[in-house]
Amino acid sequence: MKHVLTIPHWNPALLNQLMKNRWEESRLKKADSEIVWAIARQERIPIAGGKRRVSIHITLPRKRGRKPDPDAFLKSALDALVKCGMLKDDSDKWCEWTKPTIETGTQDVWGTRITLEDL
Repeated sequence: MKHVLTIPHWNPALLNQLMKNRWEESRLKKADSEIVWAIARQERIPIAGGKRRVSIHITLPRKRGRKPDPDAFLKSALDALVKCGMLKDDSDKWCEWTKPTIETGTQDVWGTRITLEDL
């Protein structure tokens, strides 16, 4: 069974943002978890019962500068999925993930799509 969370105008916190300091890390991870939980609940995605494959597609708002590394979004996204029960854990035993894909959107059309596949 596949479940898709489409979250417009949101991208998970970047690893560099999380590493600034513990207070900032806690605030960003909490905000990410709340957004993922709200969308998962709205979409009626069931709590994880077993191992799931996670695919993340990031569409960035049009900005100048270089694109972040694909894995820069993983830490906060996986932690948010675990916190709201969409994953049992982000260890190899409960989670298999693919390399996130990143593209550039526009100032109006950007966001994150997370696909969870029960294994």
